[in-house]
Amino acid sequence: MRKFALGFVMILLICCLCMGASAQEQHGDHCVCGGAAVGVGDHTQCENVTWQPLSQALKAIGQTMEAADFGFLPSGYYYLDGDVTVTKASAIGYKKESLATEPDDVANLYFCLNGHSINATTTRAFGYLNKYSSLSICDCSYENGSFKGAVNGGTSAYGSVIYTYTDSLLTIYGGNFTGKGTTNGGAVVIANDGCGDVDANGKYESADRYKASPSVMKVYNGHISGSNVSATGGTIQLFHTAQLYMYGGTIVGGTAKTSGGTIAVGSTCKAYIYGGTVIGGVSAGKQDLVQVIKNDG
Repeated sequence: MRKFALGFVMILLICCLCMGASAQEQHGDHCVCGGAAVGVGDHTQCENVTWQPLSQALKAIGQTMEAADFGFLPSGYYYLDGDVTVTKASAIGYKKESLATEPDDVANLYFCLNGHSINATTTRAFGYLNKYSSLSICDCSYENGSFKGAVNGGTSAYGSVIYTYTDSLLTIYGGNFTGKGTTNGGAVVIANDGCGDVDANGKYESADRYKASPSVMKVYNGHISGSNVSATGGTIQLFHTAQLYMYGGTIVGGTAKTSGGTIAVGSTCKAYIYGGTVIGGVSAGKQDLVQVIKNDG
């Protein structure tokens, strides 16, 4: 009788473990917005796409969920099948250490947080977003107006979640984003850096960042919060001719020593707030929401 009971318990335990693993790995097809931005702003059409486990994609490039670098991922749709620790933040779109702008070096990445978290122990969670490349982030765990998935920024002074280059597109459909930046753009910096051609040594040649195609950030849903910065842009910083389009979600201000406690907008940049909620941060001891600053990035 004792052997039968012990055997039954072991079988039951194995079944539970298998069921738990199966439930964790299951991730159905869904729209790039994860169901959290249907009909928001210009996101009027939702078509399901097939997502692949991030762990398998990282393994294919010699990485793990415990030590990841998203900079070398090829274009694709990836869902988190567990929490991820980012230990190196190469620029998205680069396939090699040297800088490059050939078509093969462009990446269009789609991430579904799937209720999990991305935690950066390096400069940024997503490094730089290379020009001509795009990054879209959603979280299909969206329920009752809140998200379980999270992206926690790194130690960079400028945009601890991500820093974008010219002619790139960052789209936020959902998730919780926490900035830890210390100088400009606690969470995100949208700028026109990297607009020149690449020389024979793999370095960007100088170019007029104010005449380059703008980098763009679109927010449809999600929760983005900033940090305490020593200059401008407690949460988001726009430089050069960068553009921000906000249709939904929440942007919570941080604290900026000089200006732009929540969103600092360069004088030649554009910020369009069509919807969502902006909760004011503090700059120079006063509360502010969106503040135009001298564009000297």
